[in-house]
Amino acid sequence: MYNCLIRKFVPDSRHPERSDVRLAYGTLSSGTGIIVNLLLFAVKLGVAVSLHSFSVVSDAFNNLTDCLSNVLALAGFRLADKPADREHPYGHGRMEYVVGFALTLAVIMVGLQLLGNGIRHILQPEPALASGGMLVILGVTAAMKLWLSSFNSRIADCTDNVAVRASALDARSDALVTLMTIAALLLEQTGSCLPFDGLAGLLVSLFILRSGVSMGRDVINRILGQPLPQEDRDHIVRILREEPEILSVHDLEVHDYGPARRMGSVHAEVRADMSLLEAHRAVDRAEQRIMDELGIRMTIHADPYDGTDPRTLKYRQLVQKQLQAMDSGLAYHDLRLDDKEEPPVLSFDVVIPYGCSLGTEEITEQLRDALAADDIQLMITFDSGDPNEKTDHLAYK
Repeated sequence: MYNCLIRKFVPDSRHPERSDVRLAYGTLSSGTGIIVNLLLFAVKLGVAVSLHSFSVVSDAFNNLTDCLSNVLALAGFRLADKPADREHPYGHGRMEYVVGFALTLAVIMVGLQLLGNGIRHILQPEPALASGGMLVILGVTAAMKLWLSSFNSRIADCTDNVAVRASALDARSDALVTLMTIAALLLEQTGSCLPFDGLAGLLVSLFILRSGVSMGRDVINRILGQPLPQEDRDHIVRILREEPEILSVHDLEVHDYGPARRMGSVHAEVRADMSLLEAHRAVDRAEQRIMDELGIRMTIHADPYDGTDPRTLKYRQLVQKQLQAMDSGLAYHDLRLDDKEEPPVLSFDVVIPYGCSLGTEEITEQLRDALAADDIQLMITFDSGDPNEKTDHLAYK
C-alpha cells in the first residue's frame, strides 16, 4: 500500500531533496493521518459510549488531538514552502516550527484536562462494561495506529522530515496506549475494587503530556538554534579539505531557517602567496559542492596562512604550548604576524570550550607573560563553544 500511495500522490518521489516533492510527501503523511485519526476517534467514541469507559474516551480524544496535529502540520508544510519575499528574505521555513509550538500548547492543554478527569474518575469510579466485540474493535484500532506509524516512518526515512518522524513515534505510542486501555477493561471485569478504568485514563493523559512536553522541547531547541549534526559538519570539512588550495578550516557556523533552508559560513586558510583569483576559484568550487551535496548555502572566507616565516611558526608553537598548559580544551586558529606595525602585532583567535573555568582576562594575561620577552602587541579574539566545531585542529597540509 505504501508504494501505491507514493506513486499516486508523490510525483518524482525519488527526489525528496526538492521542495515540491518534500511538500507532496508531507501532504500525503498529514492527509493520511487526518483520515485515520478521524476514523479512530469516531470508532473509539462509539465504543466509549457503549462501555461507559473514561479510559476509552481519553483514548478517543487522544486521536482527535493527533488529527489536529496532522492539520497543523499540513498547514505548516504549506506555509513553510512559500518563497522568500521582502519581509522574509530567508524564506518561511521556520513557520513549521511556529505551528509546531502552537500544537505543543494544544496537546499539553488537552493532557491537563484529561489528567483532571482521570483523577476525578479514580476518586468517583463508575463501572465500565466490556464485550468481546468491543475489545476486538479496540484491537483493530491499535493495529491501524501501528500501520500509520510504519507508514510515516518510511516517509521520514526517505525525506529526513523530523515532523513526520515525530508523527510516527506518536502513532506508535498511541497503539501502546490503546493496548493499555484494553488491559484496563479486562481487569475491570475481574470484580476488583481498584478503579482500573480511571487509572488507565490517568496513564493515557500522562502519555499525552509527555508527548507534548517532548514535542515542545524539540521545537524550542530548533527555534533557539541547534548545532550542526556531526555527520554534516564532517561532510563539509571533508569537502573543504579535498580542495588542494585549502590548508585548514575554522569558525564553521550553520543557521537553520527551516527544512531545506540552511545557510552558513566558514573560514578557510590558504597560502599567503596564492593569488586572489586562485583562492576565489577554490572557495567557489567548495561552496558549490556543499550546496549540491548538502543543500547548505555556504559563504567561505579565505584567510592567508604563511607557513614559511620562521617567526610566525615560532609563535604558533608558543601559543599552542601555553594554551595547552592552561587547559587542554583551549584551541587557537588564524594566527598572523603583522611586521608593518611598530611594535609588530600578533593576532589570533582563541576558542574557549564550554565549562572552562578560565576567563578571557586570565587567558590574555598568561599569554602576555609567556610572550613578554618579545616586543610585540597581542590582538586576541575569543570564541566560546566546542573547539571541534570551530576548527579543524589546525591540521595543516
